[in-house]
Amino acid sequence: MISLYHPFYYGNIYHILVDRFSSENQSLETKENSNQFLGGTLKGITSRMNYLKELGCSTIFLSPIYKNHTTITKYMPYHGYHIIDFNDVDPRFGTKNDFKQLCEVAHQNNISILLDIVPNHVSCYHPWVEEAMKGIRTERFRWYPDGNPMHFLGYNELWKVNHNDTEVKQSLLNAFLEFYELGADDFRIDHAIGIPNSFFKEVRKVLQEKAKELKRRVPLLIGEVWFGGCERRILQTIETPMKGVLWWLSKIGFNGICQELAQMMYIHVLDGVLDIRGCTLIRDYLSGNGRLKYVPEFLFKFLLWLRKWLYPRNFLGGLFVDNHDMDRIMFTMNGDINKVKHALNFISKNDGPMYVYYGTEVGMSQVASKETIGDIAMRAPMMWSLVELPKPPELFDFIQTTWKERNNKARRFIKEKDE
Repeated sequence: MISLYHPFYYGNIYHILVDRFSSENQSLETKENSNQFLGGTLKGITSRMNYLKELGCSTIFLSPIYKNHTTITKYMPYHGYHIIDFNDVDPRFGTKNDFKQLCEVAHQNNISILLDIVPNHVSCYHPWVEEAMKGIRTERFRWYPDGNPMHFLGYNELWKVNHNDTEVKQSLLNAFLEFYELGADDFRIDHAIGIPNSFFKEVRKVLQEKAKELKRRVPLLIGEVWFGGCERRILQTIETPMKGVLWWLSKIGFNGICQELAQMMYIHVLDGVLDIRGCTLIRDYLSGNGRLKYVPEFLFKFLLWLRKWLYPRNFLGGLFVDNHDMDRIMFTMNGDINKVKHALNFISKNDGPMYVYYGTEVGMSQVASKETIGDIAMRAPMMWSLVELPKPPELFDFIQTTWKERNNKARRFIKEKDE
């Protein structure tokens, strides 16, 4: 578990989808939003460091930057989750040196780097998959009893790896170590529910040893624990304790309780989780969905306060109101800036990390829902034209003020602990 001195307390975390944020040489806004690479780079993020510092960012949360497949398909892996090499940077994002420079510049500005890593699965174009298809080293993957390979949530293009295989395990551990050495401070674990807890123990052990060697703090492991309803067959790909009970709860309509319990399962396993349950509660309350629309605000605030007691103080439940997997908060609130402010206020009062998705600060919305046009709905290029207006967007001022207050609280918090 983490120390109460950790900078993630009152942390202001800015979530960036690398391909959609910034390029050094051209505006991404001029490109049509699509399931193709649009040109965002690591150098582009580095060039915007002054902007992030001015906003009040204390941590940059980067989408995966590892090498993805280059085979041309209808849907290219611009998001970074279809990995073919965990030990290299995708050349479309830049190089290892570009990542190292980004980390160095961020650290000079007292900003840490939270890097997304995907230890659950690999692209179907990964060399391991190609070998397995030929019957070579099939033990690198997990298989159903009927002999078919397990996939991430049923997506055939993503093969689930076997964490008990020595080569797989070492390759994944090396990825953590190498990018930690390059400058990453902490790691966000994609689809943590698909990974055995024993693997997290090994990751923590090798990172502790490396941190001692480098004389740096030990990285946090922050899990994406999203336990939604799934087919019973897919349940076999999940490693969460009591997964059968959780699955039945979701099937009989207790999705909220299921999600809360799933997050709590990782209290003594990871350093924290993205608080998906908290996000859902806030979005549903402000959009008037379900029973929450009848709840007075003071009772809703009390409910959020009560939830804090479900988790130990040193277990980080990072609150957010949207991300790359759900409709943007501005779209969900039908363009009502006051409701967006209201949502952000709910997550700003917590002493844990507060996540803001890129573009929220300039009021970015989307042209249609995720259900209508897919994930690209909330992954449009960052609208820098709004930043460059003579008067800053209203939400920019609001988030900047909020994050300044949180930074001041963080400094007071650390000072009190030191006295």
